[in-house]
Amino acid sequence: MKKYIQYLVVFALVLGAVGVASSNPAWASSISAAVQAVSINNPFLPTAVTVTGNGTYDIGGICNFTVSYTATGLQDKADAEVPIADSMNVPFSGKGKLYFPGCHFVHYKTDKIVNEASTSDGSWKVCFGARPDVQTTIYYYYDTPSSASQVWIPLPTTLDKGFACATAVYTGVYMPAGLVVTNPPFTQLGGGNTGGGGKQLGTVLVPPPNPNTITGSGSYSAGGICTLYITYYVTGLSDIFHVQPSPVQDTKQVPFPDNSGLFYFPGCHVIHDQNSQPQVELGTDKGAWKICFAARPDQTMTIYYYSALDDANNYKAPWVAVPSTTADGMVCAPAQSSGIYVPTGK
Repeated sequence: MKKYIQYLVVFALVLGAVGVASSNPAWASSISAAVQAVSINNPFLPTAVTVTGNGTYDIGGICNFTVSYTATGLQDKADAEVPIADSMNVPFSGKGKLYFPGCHFVHYKTDKIVNEASTSDGSWKVCFGARPDVQTTIYYYYDTPSSASQVWIPLPTTLDKGFACATAVYTGVYMPAGLVVTNPPFTQLGGGNTGGGGKQLGTVLVPPPNPNTITGSGSYSAGGICTLYITYYVTGLSDIFHVQPSPVQDTKQVPFPDNSGLFYFPGCHVIHDQNSQPQVELGTDKGAWKICFAARPDQTMTIYYYSALDDANNYKAPWVAVPSTTADGMVCAPAQSSGIYVPTGK
């Protein structure tokens, strides 16, 4: 499959080519140790991993991939660089909305691609971060279906220590879909309540071509990735709010403190306006903004941002840590500044 973006780091996850012994499937403790070992020099880890041994692998921060081989001659190619444009063309008729991006797995046996790995040869599992206010089901579609055209197919999905997990024996693309289970005021992209007078926001599939504009106090969700809580104290305020799906070139150039953990992309972009003029920051006398992401279990989570007044090249380094609190499966921080916000974990 062609590469769509160089780095994609959904929902709440990162590790690259570091495997964790599968004999102890304690996600957070094992992955945390491996993350620390590689995070000092490179918080942006590779999204493509070749798997040849048993373990748990964090694929570009998008998903966890757990493999246990019981036969020889097996390997897997795991990739978080899913071509979003291609996946958008695959018909989806399931519950809720798909949360792009996903993960792509290709199974090999004796150097040949197999459409479905045999459970007599081992076990394969994929996990995505789960939010407490979203009912998550994992779907997949085949790279090369044997008969009918490609279509999203649901998988039996279980919750495991803050993750939504399913078997991953098929060669294809895997992605979570979320169904919001909370009541207003919670604006879910692609449908639901507007909350506090804000406009209903675009589509959950990918960040829309034109950013979503918020003009009233309320709670707003961007693609199931993050939630922005807004209370306006004065008139003339508005916000542009959408998912920032990958570490764009600018993001990769912004300095990040050593040993500060790993980014769990995608993040969210918040731009404050007053009287139609972008504002670097708005004081607490004008309003209150709070942004929340799913918290990774047993990780010390901190939300960082860098200043970005638009979606072009207008940014200001460095990454800045925001005082963050974790409760009820969510990590939250003030969002008074215009910028790209991304959670990190150690």
